[in-house]
Amino acid sequence: MRRGLAISAVILGILLTGEAFSRWYLGLGDPPLTVRDPEIEYMFAPNQDVRRFGNRVAYNAWSMRSDPVAPRKPHPREFRMLVMGDSVINGGALTDQTRLATTLAQARLSSSDHPAFVGNVSAGSWGPENGLGSPVRLVRGRSGGRGPEYP
Repeated sequence: MRRGLAISAVILGILLTGEAFSRWYLGLGDPPLTVRDPEIEYMFAPNQDVRRFGNRVAYNAWSMRSDPVAPRKPHPREFRMLVMGDSVINGGALTDQTRLATTLAQARLSSSDHPAFVGNVSAGSWGPENGLGSPVRLVRGRSGGRGPEYP
């Protein structure tokens, strides 16, 4: 009886150690979540800010891998650009938010009198059909233009 309890305790300890090692040392504990969408097929869930493999991965309220954006321009001279694509544009979990092409482009395009926003509308394996559905989904949404709603 005691031997079985000791073996169970050792196995539990090994499992907990493996879980902790995987989550915190390897960075496997907090993957970005995707949601099913009737028009686009799938997209990343909105309002996520997670760490994966030591990299920050963030999605705004519009499911863009970009900074938060207001529906209306806060500055009349603000420049806005949407970049749509697949895993190359998205960067995946192996690319930190600060190293994305769209984040770097936004920093280069912004100035004090001409702020810029570069939206990253993408997900891994997206094809032309997914990309064509994205702008329609972003503009129309399901909530009167306030942003997308999810089931």
